Amino acid sequence: MQTMRFGRLKGILLFATCLLIVPGWAGAATKQRTCGPQPGQTIANFLDELNPGDTLLLSGTCNENVVIGEGHRNIIIDGQGTTTINAPDANASAVLIRGNRITLRGFTILGGRSGVHVTRGGTATVDRNTVRNAQNHGILVINGSNASITNNLVELNGAAGIQISENSNADIGFQSDAATVGAPNTVRMNGSNGIGVTGASHAEIEGNLVRENATHGISLSESSSARIGFQSGAPGSFAAANTVELNGVNGINVARSSSARIVENIIRNNTVNGVGVNRGSHADIANNKIDGNGGDGISVTQNSGVNLGADSGTDPEDLPNSTTTNNVGSGIQCRLNSYADGRLGTLNGAAGAKDFGRTFNVNIAMNGSDGNWGPVDEVDDA
Repeated sequence: MQTMRFGRLKGILLFATCLLIVPGWAGAATKQRTCGPQPGQTIANFLDELNPGDTLLLSGTCNENVVIGEGHRNIIIDGQGTTTINAPDANASAVLIRGNRITLRGFTILGGRSGVHVTRGGTATVDRNTVRNAQNHGILVINGSNASITNNLVELNGAAGIQISENSNADIGFQSDAATVGAPNTVRMNGSNGIGVTGASHAEIEGNLVRENATHGISLSESSSARIGFQSGAPGSFAAANTVELNGVNGINVARSSSARIVENIIRNNTVNGVGVNRGSHADIANNKIDGNGGDGISVTQNSGVNLGADSGTDPEDLPNSTTTNNVGSGIQCRLNSYADGRLGTLNGAAGAKDFGRTFNVNIAMNGSDGNWGPVDEVDDA
């Protein structure tokens, strides 16, 4: 009987010993490394040293296209504001992220097909970087991926500054729904849209400066959605205006069966319209300052609709829009089987506050006794 009890005790002790040596119980580590010309002095090699929870502090110039694969999770890669990733292969992304809970911060990222590319269900925080001179998009989130994009300068990229595509999601300009301070990006002088959301994707976009991009400042298309300047976080959470200005087409464009809530933004001096809503799309547009745009303040067309705040109420999403400096066209133009509802506020343009097109009364009479129809008189009822 004593031998049996000892055998049971021995088994328990061995089991306890096994628990003590299970990998992953060690605390998170911070490792400092320097990129350089010698073998092994690359981010690719340094990543192999990391365990979940670790932080990699980098310095120097890293001349490589970086891949952070599915095997990496919950790591921080920090360039400390002084490190450059210079991508030698223009046909590959400068930084490709397929891992989960990856934080990439404090780098100057130059070149590559895209500057930062989050794909295949990857999740990333892209924070405090300068992303410049990519052949295609500056920051691309695609293929069912998620990203928080904060405090970056994204400029001079060949296509969109920030592109969210193919069932992906992003918070752009703030760190969480419960954030109480902003984390704005500057997105400027890119070769197409400043921020694009397409392919049934969603974004919440707050507090950013989006200016001087070649086409739209912010563009939604292909059944996508966004909250622009207003987010649905906890009461008291951060909400701030985007400034969308000096872009080559519309300040904000909502197209191809997409939808948006556009609240409390500054939308000014864009080449065409302040806000365009078209091709079967809808937008709630409230409490924005819409000034000096080269077309209409708001243009609604092709089976689309807008709500201009609400008929009453004092919450930001209920208030009408305002104009201080007239837009070149109308305050709002609505055409081609579209509608607008709500309060006009001071929304205005050189061509007047509103333009809902011309309507006609068509008078048709029998043409004598032969039973033929005609003539037709069009009476302008504008």
